[in-house]
Amino acid sequence: MTEIRFKPGLTVARFIKSRSRVKGIRGPIGSGKTSGGIWAMMQEVFGQPRLVEGKRKARWLVARNSYRELQDTVMRSFWDWFPASSLGEFRAGDMVQEIRTPDLEAEILFRSLDRPDSVRKLLSLELSGALLSEAREFPLMVVQMIEGRIGRYPPRRLGGDGRRMLLMDTNPPDASHWWPEMFERVRPDGWEQFEQPSGLSPEAEN
Repeated sequence: MTEIRFKPGLTVARFIKSRSRVKGIRGPIGSGKTSGGIWAMMQEVFGQPRLVEGKRKARWLVARNSYRELQDTVMRSFWDWFPASSLGEFRAGDMVQEIRTPDLEAEILFRSLDRPDSVRKLLSLELSGALLSEAREFPLMVVQMIEGRIGRYPPRRLGGDGRRMLLMDTNPPDASHWWPEMFERVRPDGWEQFEQPSGLSPEAEN
């Protein structure tokens, strides 16, 4: 695979480095959040421990609230950084990007969650982790449902260690939204928020 260099802003760098189970980054438009989420995910994919058979395996969900936005934003950014030709086959019929190296077998499942049947399908997924792009557009129920599906692949019977991570990025939500409620007031164990400077401040990132 061709070497790729990524120079994140300070907040994005801290977001990527964090080992929290659920970590969210919020900031202004154009601040590098989407790229940061993609790199945090790929760090986890390539960092999977080897199973007893000697291979590493991972399955990640990448979700957006609508199919058009999924295609126009996060998928476009993903392939800008990691061209499909350098990873493996893209199965367009089921929206899955395969990643194949001599010791890694991974899948990135791209999904839009704008219909009830799409959300119901989450219940059957066994995932290593998930990335929710523009998470403020998802109901908290869906976020919690996805949190319950991560850490299930690879299964322990194959040597999986149960590691799990849910990544979220968002533009600033309303004060009454579940994001500030969960990250700033409820603050469940394992949840961590990273807030970028205003796009108009001298410290603005990207």
